[in-house]
Amino acid sequence: MITEGQQLFRAKRFDEAIGAFRKQLLDGTGERLINVAGLGEALIAAGRYAEAIPFLTEAGDCEKRDVAGTTGRDTQIAVCAWLSGNRQRGLFLMRSMVMGLREGSITYANDLVGGLKQGLLLNYMALTASSREDIGIAIAFIRELAESSKVKNWPGPVAQFLLGTVTLGGALEAAVGVRDIEQASRIAASDLMRRRKLTNVLFNAAASARAGADEQQCLQYMRACAALENPLIEYEWHLARAEANS
Repeated sequence: MITEGQQLFRAKRFDEAIGAFRKQLLDGTGERLINVAGLGEALIAAGRYAEAIPFLTEAGDCEKRDVAGTTGRDTQIAVCAWLSGNRQRGLFLMRSMVMGLREGSITYANDLVGGLKQGLLLNYMALTASSREDIGIAIAFIRELAESSKVKNWPGPVAQFLLGTVTLGGALEAAVGVRDIEQASRIAASDLMRRRKLTNVLFNAAASARAGADEQQCLQYMRACAALENPLIEYEWHLARAEANS
């Protein structure tokens, strides 16, 4: 059964969804885990990142108990911590996930490449925090995954772009089917899956510009990413919006 909170979230009525999920938790409507996770995700969508962390933590702890070797909700928590001003915690969590994926203590990755999502996010956080050690960890992990046969899966082309084996136009074409950002943005406006992929490309194009010390270009890509409609589960969008509005 789809609850009221889920219906409101799908309708992108996030503030109302937050209220509905809170009510469902109080009156026991639906499964607690679904309501707790739903409330955390609705709070993220509404930009209330610090408030989301306790609910994501509860949901993630439950998921880790049920499935050994999963990251639970740590990616969401890391992004929320970062956006709430606790960058040290966000960076620590992202680094821990990448190290766990490399060493094998985490066996369930969040993408078909093997955890590339976490590697890309660690690269962004490390670049922004000027942590050379973490940049090295991120790039080494991204390179390892890019050399595997799984790189043909998404977001493999993003890794190839960062490593210089695919151009930005090539990454855009893999994501949306065209090589121009403005045209890609128009296409992605009515196609959620393409919009999610375009979010990945633009955000990491910004990270690449930051790696090259071109902050003006970085901001342009961040603004292009943030200008897209919220793709909901792509947390790069929230990071880009924070950069664009800073």
